[in-house]
Amino acid sequence: MNMTRRKPACAGVLIAPLGALVWAVLGAAQAFPAQGAFTAAPPRIMIVAGPLEIHRTVAEQIAAELRRRPVTPELAHLPPPDHREELDALVRSIAQDPPAVILTVGDQATEWACVRVRGVPIVFTLVANALDESYVRVESRTEGVAAGGIAADLAPRTLLEEVRACLPSLRRAALLHSSSSLRTAESIREAGKALDIDVVLVPAEQKRFLDALTQLENTAPDAVLMIPDPQVYDGAAIRSLLTWGARRSTPIWGFSANVVKAGAYAGAFFDDRRIAAQTADLVLRMLDPNAGPLSPLDYAACVRRAVNLHTSGIVGKRVTDAFLSGDVLKYGDEP
Repeated sequence: MNMTRRKPACAGVLIAPLGALVWAVLGAAQAFPAQGAFTAAPPRIMIVAGPLEIHRTVAEQIAAELRRRPVTPELAHLPPPDHREELDALVRSIAQDPPAVILTVGDQATEWACVRVRGVPIVFTLVANALDESYVRVESRTEGVAAGGIAADLAPRTLLEEVRACLPSLRRAALLHSSSSLRTAESIREAGKALDIDVVLVPAEQKRFLDALTQLENTAPDAVLMIPDPQVYDGAAIRSLLTWGARRSTPIWGFSANVVKAGAYAGAFFDDRRIAAQTADLVLRMLDPNAGPLSPLDYAACVRRAVNLHTSGIVGKRVTDAFLSGDVLKYGDEP
């Protein structure tokens, strides 16, 4: 008699699925760990603000904007150039605990970061005449340049369209520049060709500003365009140019609200109230692996207009209703 016990017919059928079920459960437990076990901390964004008040104001606005996004902003102020120990300490802190991105506000902070920091992507904002800065990325360089950023300038065509909206008869404009703003000036001249505006470039510098005014006389422009170049303009140079324009009934296009308030005919420039949101969006694009590389340079997307109605009367050029519509800073209309 065969005393060997036979397995129940169903045993093989049950054991295999049971084993598979056990491993499936164990595998699921490994595939789906306890909630939060692999939750990464929000990316840290170090904001380094330059020394000017506008840099620090915008940096604080950007930090506030980023706090509403899935990142953790940290705000630092760039120490003065002669405070070497503080500058070295800032570099060491970045090296010891690198953030995901360094966001620099202003040209001084951006130049410092591109020279001193390695291994962390750098994004900049609020840099004037950005085309002329060496840290704007070009294909032949990989070190010492920013991943991308936002200029404090309007796009060249946008700038000229704003001038044309204010002065529809504009055909010839002069633009004072130095070697530090030559590429920016050339880009504006090139944009003028498509708009039938002849932009004449006039080299200038503070120490020989009267020579530049003499050349303006020979140029006979319909208007003079100012760009924020510290090698060309200080307080005395700005006053000289505004006086020149008033005496010759030539509109001077200012690069900031303060210049328009001081007596320039009108101006259009970046809106400091809205550039924070544009910058925050750029940082998030930098962090998005599906977004692709950043453009080397974006321009300020939001435009703020200003006009000096008193100067408009002096030069005999009425500001158009189209330019005055919307959110416009108006000066010179006090009773």
